[in-house]
Amino acid sequence: MLKKAERQHIEDMVRAAEFALRPSGLISLSYKFDRDWTDDEGIFFECFIADAVGQEHVLLETTKRISEAVRRIVEPDEYGLLSYFNWKLESDVKRQQKEAECSLKS
Repeated sequence: MLKKAERQHIEDMVRAAEFALRPSGLISLSYKFDRDWTDDEGIFFECFIADAVGQEHVLLETTKRISEAVRRIVEPDEYGLLSYFNWKLESDVKRQQKEAECSLKS
């Protein structure tokens, strides 16, 4: 279990990572603390990336570069946290928002 000061430090580092990685195509970075399927403590990142850097031919390279940088900046291992990443493209988020708006209108 993380202490309040540790949680705050992680929050600060996540914001620093988000700011530092914006030029790399990261739009936003959110996270939550939870346990994984083996009941180990983890930090689960949700990364929204620009369509331009999420194209199929560069997607693996982009996600690898961003996840490695997030791990280097946030240092979840220092707190005994396993890190997990979920990726969403900008266009996916916009499409989901449109679908939600349409379902609310009907």
